[in-house]
Amino acid sequence: MPWILPPITRVTIALHPNGAFIAIYTHSIFSTILAVHERAIPCFHYMVAVAGGNDIRCSPYSCFGTQALSDHAVKALEGRNACLLGHHGLIVTAQTFEKALWLAVEVETLAKMYVHALAIGEPPRLNEAEMAQVHEQIKRMGYGQAPDLDGVGDVPRAIAASKRSAH
Repeated sequence: MPWILPPITRVTIALHPNGAFIAIYTHSIFSTILAVHERAIPCFHYMVAVAGGNDIRCSPYSCFGTQALSDHAVKALEGRNACLLGHHGLIVTAQTFEKALWLAVEVETLAKMYVHALAIGEPPRLNEAEMAQVHEQIKRMGYGQAPDLDGVGDVPRAIAASKRSAH
């Protein structure tokens, strides 16, 4: 029997064949609430742009562990760094684990805001021109981007290690 790659691995390989990418899959509460309703996150807030587009798509449902789920994820992630997987949860991709984790937290925050906003009605959306301006500002200013932690040492661990070796 051939070994079958897990769907998240197939998604990562399909999107980034050089393997230099991280994907995080989670059942975070508010992202999953939207996913079980197969509901995308629209551009109700400008920070939606940090996921790479004017919305955060939601794929149709497919059973876990299947090629169909991988295919739906790849399609939903086209031009994006995050998507909801119908009746599953959230998947994000980034160049480092830290950036992927940051994005997962940001998307979960957006999902929470959107779910709460829906309680008083469908929120208004930013238009194409407004979102184009947001994308330009993100590029120009680096606004809303995960911090670049490369080269930042873990000082507490370094201090603890030096204290242990001194004893």
